[in-house]
Amino acid sequence: SVGVELRTQGKVENKGKKATEENARKGWAGKEPNVRLETKASVNFTENQNLEVRTRQTHVLTKTDSDKEESNHKDTQVRIRHTYNFGKLGSSKVGFKVASQYLHDDHVDSLRTRAVFDFADYIYSNSLFKTTALEIGPSYKYVWGGNDDRYYNALGLYANAEFELPYGFGFQAEFEDAFTYTSTGKGDGKRDKAKLGHADFVLSHSLDLYKEGKHSLAVLNELEYETFWAWDKKDASMEEWPHVDGHGRVNSEGKNKKWGAYELTYTPKLQYNYQATEFVKLYAAIGGEYVNRENNKSTARYWRWNPTAWAGMKVTF
Repeated sequence: SVGVELRTQGKVENKGKKATEENARKGWAGKEPNVRLETKASVNFTENQNLEVRTRQTHVLTKTDSDKEESNHKDTQVRIRHTYNFGKLGSSKVGFKVASQYLHDDHVDSLRTRAVFDFADYIYSNSLFKTTALEIGPSYKYVWGGNDDRYYNALGLYANAEFELPYGFGFQAEFEDAFTYTSTGKGDGKRDKAKLGHADFVLSHSLDLYKEGKHSLAVLNELEYETFWAWDKKDASMEEWPHVDGHGRVNSEGKNKKWGAYELTYTPKLQYNYQATEFVKLYAAIGGEYVNRENNKSTARYWRWNPTAWAGMKVTF
């Protein structure tokens, strides 16, 4: 399959005019209006083997508050995923797959691989409740870049559970790093070591408003809670580079706390779909993001609405 999506985000409500600390406290300087172009291609080489390539280019439409010299700057992300599904292990109901990923995110690159065991078939399911994934397995990640000599190793445990619920609801609990032992090289021969965690919980809902022939209209809602933590307080003050920010925190009194940042995001959208042919689907949606703009565990506040629109197409071969 091949897909193309264009997403545009407008000005955040009550956005401050300057990126000062005071504005961040009172009104949050906010994201700049931006447009993101996403392309995605997925190919099944064999019955068990899949390759997916996704690119994202985000263009900021105005000058940034932090740098008046820079306008219309662009961020680029490239993600390549390869999955080999070995099927069931012997005569058991346990599924097994190996998933690998390369990610280039602006100036930082990473490689990640996972060996995942799926026990979903052991869970009772019926017409109202179905377990679609119950996964666990070891994971390794290596991150480098950032225009210097630093690097980041992470060896840990991955877990993921997905459920189909009644009345159009769905729920996912994904522990990207349920338990991860990290080693970060600083480029000066020294290393920071820590035991960290990262979890993501998503409650989704889909409601069909209209469906006739090739046309359909639906309301889609998603509530996502993402949080980070350090398993030991002494790791809370670990240097936040790269892709490890938010694990633990140091409060105003200089004391380390295990629980770090979190983000709660509500994304409602009204989506129109047009099935042009058996293989081609077009869609357009309007909605937005409602998210806490300051995410320190004890002071999370300043909720702001960010209007968003989407348009795209998907071709399935």
